Amino acid sequence: MKRVFLGFFCLLPALLGACTIQTYTPVLTTAFAQKAIVETGGFSYSCEICRTQDGAVSVTVSDTASAGMVMRCSGSGFAVSYDKIDQSMDFDKVNQNNACLAVYRAFDALASSQQPNASKTETGYAFYGKTNLGRFTLVQAQDGTLQSLSFPSAALQITFSAPEK
Repeated sequence: MKRVFLGFFCLLPALLGACTIQTYTPVLTTAFAQKAIVETGGFSYSCEICRTQDGAVSVTVSDTASAGMVMRCSGSGFAVSYDKIDQSMDFDKVNQNNACLAVYRAFDALASSQQPNASKTETGYAFYGKTNLGRFTLVQAQDGTLQSLSFPSAALQITFSAPEK
């Protein structure tokens, strides 16, 4: 019995040494094109949201009376194209709840932080940040596709669809 007990204590450090804490380094998808549903203030619409490597974001509305409208945000400002209208403006002249502006600023906030605040979820990663709209949560699947972006204090929710294969 003493030998079994002694053997167990000799193996204990080896068993515990085999246990390691799994670390992860989430990689945020920075360029994408995904369909989404935007909900804000009791209003919702379907769209496609694209973000290029240089950080520019575009939102193309695909339903409602505004189908075909394209909103774009880049470092140079905000632009909207619809039917025969093309208009550019500064960010401060745009409704701050605008989905295009919200996505642009969320990714800008995450890109400018040294170490993004992220946590592992069952399906991927959740990234946390703050913009002038308030705190936000960006959820990304393990395969890099986006799942949602929410700004609770602004009642803005963007739910991304899984890309078609």
